[in-house]
This record gives sequence, C-alpha cells and structure tokens, in this order.
Amino acid sequence: WTLAYNGEASDPIPGFNIWTSVGEPTAVPVSYARLPGTAVPIVNPVTVTFRPYKTVPAKPPSSLRGGVVRIEAPSTFRFVHENGKCQVDFRAVGDSTPWPKSYTDCEIAGASFTKLFLYMTGENEIVGDESGDGQDYQLIMYVFNPDTAEEAQGWRLDTFSTENWQDPESSLDESLIPGFAVHNNFWSFSVDNVPEQYDGNEIVNDVTIVVSFRDNVKDGDMITVYSPRGFNLVANPELNLCDNYRPVDASPDWFPFT
Repeated sequence: WTLAYNGEASDPIPGFNIWTSVGEPTAVPVSYARLPGTAVPIVNPVTVTFRPYKTVPAKPPSSLRGGVVRIEAPSTFRFVHENGKCQVDFRAVGDSTPWPKSYTDCEIAGASFTKLFLYMTGENEIVGDESGDGQDYQLIMYVFNPDTAEEAQGWRLDTFSTENWQDPESSLDESLIPGFAVHNNFWSFSVDNVPEQYDGNEIVNDVTIVVSFRDNVKDGDMITVYSPRGFNLVANPELNLCDNYRPVDASPDWFPFT
C-alpha cells in the first residue's frame, strides 16, 4: 500500500493476505423451480463444490468440535432442519462414500434459517491448497426454494479454525458463490418406470417422462433432465447420446437429445 498527500508520498507499506477458496465455488441445485403452493414443501438438494485455501482443522482431542464451514443462502431460501439440526452429505470429490455422520455436526442458525454451520467433530480435516495437498470437496445440503420466481442471488461460503467463529482470529477463507435463478414450476412432471424393474444395476428398458409446461417451448430452447446420483442415461459416452431416447407421438428431429 502507499499513501500520498499534499505532494508527498510514503514508501510502500506491507499489505495483508486475503484468503479465499481456490477457483470459484459452485452451487448446483436439483430443482430450479419455485416452491409450489402445496401442503408439504418440496425439499431441494443443493451441491456446493469448493476447494479451500486454508485447512479447516479436525476436532482437537481436548474439544468437542474443531473448525467450521458456514454457508449463507440468499434471504428467500430456507435450510431444511429439525429443531435446528440438519442433514448433509459431505465428501471429497471423487469419493464413493461421504464422511461418517459422526465426523460432522450440522446446525441451522438465524431466525430466517438461511445460515448453515458444519462443525468438524471427527478426525478428518478439510485439507486446504496451502498445504500442497489440497482437495475439492462437495457439500450436499437441503433447502426450500423461494415461493416466487427470482433472478440469481449470491451465496456465501466462509471457513473458521475453531467453533468460536465469532472470533475474528478464527477466520480462514471467505468466498462468494454464484447463485442460480428460480423459475416457475411445471404444471406437471412425472417419471414412470413402465416395466416396474426395481433391482439394483438392472437395465430399465422403458422410462416415460411426461412434462406439461407453463410456457411455450420454442426453437432454440433447451430442456435439461437431471437424474439422481447413480442413474446412467448415456448410451454412447463418446457421442453424448441418450440411451434409446424417443419422443412420444412426435418426430425425433423435433426434440433431439444429447
């Protein structure tokens, strides 16, 4: 830093580091639809992927908790919880299984339920890039979308070295996460396993997806279907072709799928 005043200037002043996640964290929802006006709200899983710069410590032997990951959603979202406790899926990217439930403790804070705190309560630490062995991590959380359509708003991700996150000395990384827009929901959407084949790793030869749109689908529009984790929709990975896709009562040229 430098300071200049009235024709005089200082020598360079040493600055300070600002820690943030490596790369740009992402937040990807399962549903982009607004919350429908039903008696039972629909839960929406949101996956946050991030790579910390500073390592979030594991639980010390003398404490019940170690470091903390805090996620703050936009004010129109609400985290799903039961008496302030929440369920998450947390894992390193590429791992086939999440961390054991005993390794983290998830809590929701704030009157509007927009802040999620993930406390380290096990022997694992979240390894930051500063160590030279940094990893990408995925945190799957559960939220209620807003009940009206809205433009994308930013989320926040902060990490802390101790459970006393209010202490400025415990602050590690601070990051903004680009959000996602919330749209009007379909009139209807259904997925039907026609042959009723439910065994694991079994090929299901006929799945019918029926959608009723609120707005007209026009030339150049794209319809994206997301399957749950573990379901394979690809016939030829090299060509990115869907597996035996065919539109009902319409030419395949009308709705080419990849």
